[in-house]
Amino acid sequence: MQILFDGNALQSQVHRRAIGPQPAGVRLEEPIAALKNGLSAEVEFTVEGDPLSAAVLEETDVLAIPTRPPNESFPPGMDLSAAPYTDDEIDRIVDAVERGTGLVLFTNHTGLTQEDDRLAEQFGIEALDFTYYNHPSGDCSLEGNQMVVHPILSGGPEGASVDQIVFENCGLLWKSSPSAAPVVRLPSHERAFFSATAQSGIGRVVVVADSGILGSKNPQGRGVPEPGYFDRADNRAFVLNAFRWAAGELT
Repeated sequence: MQILFDGNALQSQVHRRAIGPQPAGVRLEEPIAALKNGLSAEVEFTVEGDPLSAAVLEETDVLAIPTRPPNESFPPGMDLSAAPYTDDEIDRIVDAVERGTGLVLFTNHTGLTQEDDRLAEQFGIEALDFTYYNHPSGDCSLEGNQMVVHPILSGGPEGASVDQIVFENCGLLWKSSPSAAPVVRLPSHERAFFSATAQSGIGRVVVVADSGILGSKNPQGRGVPEPGYFDRADNRAFVLNAFRWAAGELT
């Protein structure tokens, strides 16, 4: 499996930089290792600052976009760059999906969803400018009747099942087309989702309302960047299964 991470995405930028106590190369270290070891995937990043090209997308099995930053209103100490999509870039991604490239889009919370929403809406899913959290009780946990019957959660014969997802906070996904299907619901509303899928042409799309679920654990605990949740609860299995489904390996 050929997996391409969008180099302009928020978590990709954080991964390449030394921010606070976290050295460069750490933020996505755990999920990259899991994708390589668990899925025998080849993982690469596009060059930061370059738009996603049709030629690159054509050679990719799954494109991963862990939050496209819409502006430069980042916390102090985070030297990141805004990277709004061009209209041509969105057209190229949509065309690539229709031709069979999988897309896994990890969006975020209030203030960071605008660009992800522009892309997700092409597939009947809205990424609302909203923050879902469990303050002051701590982390959010989704399980039980929030989990919908879906191959991403069952894992298929070769994958691990997903019974619980844990995160600090997330955005909110809204189904805007009958073609979109929920995977994990949020308890705030029957149409509010943590994750949803869609199909376009012969390609598959997974949208997740939190990109921090990809983060390796911050060795210093809370701070900047916020702690990663990749190895919490069944998050690892959820992420790997999402990539497998997007690649057409889970049915």
